[in-house]
Amino acid sequence: SRLPSLPLPTLLLALCSFLAALSPALVPAAAQTPATSPTGLEEGEDGDNVTVVLEGDVRQRFPLAFPATEIPTSLSSRARTAAEELDTTLRQDLELTRVFDIQGPAALSVLDLTGDPTLDLELYRSLGNEILLLTEVQEADGRLIFDGRLLDLANGESIVGKRYQGDFDIVRAIAHTFSDEVLLYLTGRRGIARTSIAFTSDRDGNKEIYLMDYDGFGPRR
Repeated sequence: SRLPSLPLPTLLLALCSFLAALSPALVPAAAQTPATSPTGLEEGEDGDNVTVVLEGDVRQRFPLAFPATEIPTSLSSRARTAAEELDTTLRQDLELTRVFDIQGPAALSVLDLTGDPTLDLELYRSLGNEILLLTEVQEADGRLIFDGRLLDLANGESIVGKRYQGDFDIVRAIAHTFSDEVLLYLTGRRGIARTSIAFTSDRDGNKEIYLMDYDGFGPRR
């Protein structure tokens, strides 16, 4: 008897099903072994740790000595508060870049520093540092003056030096600006500390657009 005529799509579907049923028998035993992940764990095994290997030209962080900011005792109460906020913000900015391995006042307290950078270069280098960041603040006419200097510990030469001054309520902007400058001089790319993040919120009852600093500080409409 003659086989019934079937539409082409139906024949193709039947052929695929037939081959799929035969495939386990056709694949060599070696090819049927469970696949292993890059970490060496077979499928189904429990693994709490995953190792990611990065290949290519990946530079280690810059070892940076960042002693305490010089804050004169003569500063007014408002100026001192602003200076401390500037110091804290700058340290956080540099840390968040993930470009620096920072040794701050606590780590540097083991050194018998003279206070003269030209005489203390070897001491800073003894802890593995390559760069020295010196900062100081002053007060003049109700404004804060900030000086930041980045020195190459190999030879004591200045890499970058900047001075900023402004009202006490813009010290975070000063810190962000200097942090970006430091990153620009060392990497050729300006940082993101001066950028803002836009988001929506209905905290006041109405859905509105807000801005905040890149680190989440100071949300505002």
